[in-house]
Amino acid sequence: MNIFKEKKDAPIYATERYPPWLMKMIEPPAPYLDIEADMKFGRRVPTASEFWTIIKNTRRANNQDKNKTINEDTVYESDDNEGEDMSMGKGGDKDDADVDSEVTVKVE
Repeated sequence: MNIFKEKKDAPIYATERYPPWLMKMIEPPAPYLDIEADMKFGRRVPTASEFWTIIKNTRRANNQDKNKTINEDTVYESDDNEGEDMSMGKGGDKDDADVDSEVTVKVE
């Protein structure tokens, strides 16, 4: 692959001529669920980047589950309450007396 017009192409050598750490860089990363399973059974210790990938994906999954639960459990008594600020004092008036009476939560 030549990126310069005036210069000659860079030589490409056999894989054995390159250092092992360079070959590891082009390997695709392991799926984070496999890494988690390996950690659980003591088969491997994750690298720092693998560890942070696990943390990031775990946080994302937890947030998605929490948002799904919050959105599914909120039931409005009537359609006129749809879209109303239900923050219960977070940034709004703390004197919203009717907020508690308008929202019911499904308990299963």
